[in-house]
Amino acid sequence: MGKRRPFKDDRERGEWLQQTASLVGEGYPLKEALEIVGGYYSGPAGDAIKTMVQALRQGEPFSLSLDDFGYPKEVSNYLLMMERHGDFQEGLKTAAELCLIRHDLKEEARKVLQYPLFMFFGLIILVTFVLRTVIPQFEQFFSQTGAELPFISGFLFSFLRMIDLPLIIVFLLLLAAAGKVVGLTPVKVKIRLLSSLPFVRNYIRLLFTYLFVSQISPVLNNGLSLNECLLLIRKDSLFPVFRHEAGLIHAGLQNGTSFSDLLRSRALFEPQLASVAALGEKRGRTGDELERYSRFLKVRLTYSFSRLFQKLQPLLYGVIGLVMLLMFVSLMMPVFQLTELW
Repeated sequence: MGKRRPFKDDRERGEWLQQTASLVGEGYPLKEALEIVGGYYSGPAGDAIKTMVQALRQGEPFSLSLDDFGYPKEVSNYLLMMERHGDFQEGLKTAAELCLIRHDLKEEARKVLQYPLFMFFGLIILVTFVLRTVIPQFEQFFSQTGAELPFISGFLFSFLRMIDLPLIIVFLLLLAAAGKVVGLTPVKVKIRLLSSLPFVRNYIRLLFTYLFVSQISPVLNNGLSLNECLLLIRKDSLFPVFRHEAGLIHAGLQNGTSFSDLLRSRALFEPQLASVAALGEKRGRTGDELERYSRFLKVRLTYSFSRLFQKLQPLLYGVIGLVMLLMFVSLMMPVFQLTELW
């Protein structure tokens, strides 16, 4: 089934999951809870819920239906693990929280970055216009008179050509093609790449640590052993990166290495994860410690990404101001030179 998006945004997805979790918590079977909540919705959302009920009757996991209807992979992946091996009602609550966190972060990013990005796009249009109209006139005039453009103007004209709209479109197409190539690379190469990206690697590591811990801690607390949890993640996770990491950690456990030591050697996760795991091993309550750490990571994740968006706003304004200054200088220098010639 191709992916459809019957819910408008992550807020609607999260609220719907919260309503379903509430009914399941009151003792309703999932199919009945979905039928009740489905009565609150009409249009594409109501049709989607009816389709989910039919899929449940045919034995399809609920989480896979979510994946078909545009839910984020981290949400459907987490719920798949909880549906099969954990507390499903708690899983629904946490999945709803994940949706709402995504919505809040998107909204904050939109509020903080919308205006500077709009200005930046307008600046690109302005630079393209200047490159097509004003600058060729300057260059033609100086060529006909035999005079030379000021060095700084020639240099800045060359720089502004890098911001030309067609060149940016070509750059974005090349970037999309590079993304496709990265998607086909082996998982261990992706992990090495993600772990070495400047500026964003800390945010990627924080996000992946949270998603990994949120998968493993509820399954551990449901009575499964660490080896069983890792085997389940290697088998059931929708993220190839987590399947790869779980396989390596499980192999290390079989060789007698402790869980905390294995985590310490994995560059994809936060360094504190190994310390938390070591504390859990020492107390014999690894699942509890990881669950507590996941709550800490959720707060830190929201705060860190909010700070990132706030840092990007002045950076964008600075770039816009610098380009505007370069345009002004590059256009005024030839004018000053012309006045000297006259």
